[in-house]
Amino acid sequence: MDCSEATVTTEVPSTTHMGELAVAETTYNRVRRQNGDSIMAFWQIASGDGTVDLETVFLKLSVALLGPGGLGDYFDHRAEYLALNDGHLVRAFCEDVEVGDALILKRMVNPHTAEWDIKGVGMVVGAYRYEPIFERVDVSRWDMQHCRRVNWIVPKRAIRVTGGGAPVRIQRCADDNILVAKARELLGQQ
Repeated sequence: MDCSEATVTTEVPSTTHMGELAVAETTYNRVRRQNGDSIMAFWQIASGDGTVDLETVFLKLSVALLGPGGLGDYFDHRAEYLALNDGHLVRAFCEDVEVGDALILKRMVNPHTAEWDIKGVGMVVGAYRYEPIFERVDVSRWDMQHCRRVNWIVPKRAIRVTGGGAPVRIQRCADDNILVAKARELLGQQ
């Protein structure tokens, strides 16, 4: 597999899922980072449902975006976002993803066989920002103003995997997830 070089030291903590374990894991990571330990979490992030070419937006603009963002800046409207059905996803993107974490940009190929294409792997290089310019990503008016700057590495061809993905917009990946294994290969890590 051909890809750009990346030098990153990683130590990925134990398996977690969204919810209480993710909060505990995030607290654990913050304590470890405060102690100077190097930690990189891997997150899967969806590139949409196929009706909008979000991959191009993400990769060409060196960003990762998530919605809904119509309420405004997450930290100014935290309670309102958390009250939404998918508020936990916005919280994860804005609070839990940290600079130095890796994002695995994926697109569903076949929901019946759990096949995914990895379109890129990126290192988060910027803190959360609310970007009003992404109020309408396309004619469908997707509001995706929650933004992170990302340095993406793009394979020459999408990397097809079976399993490992979840049909959610963002989710932390366990260390033994096939998406993480393929992302490490792309990053040149073992």
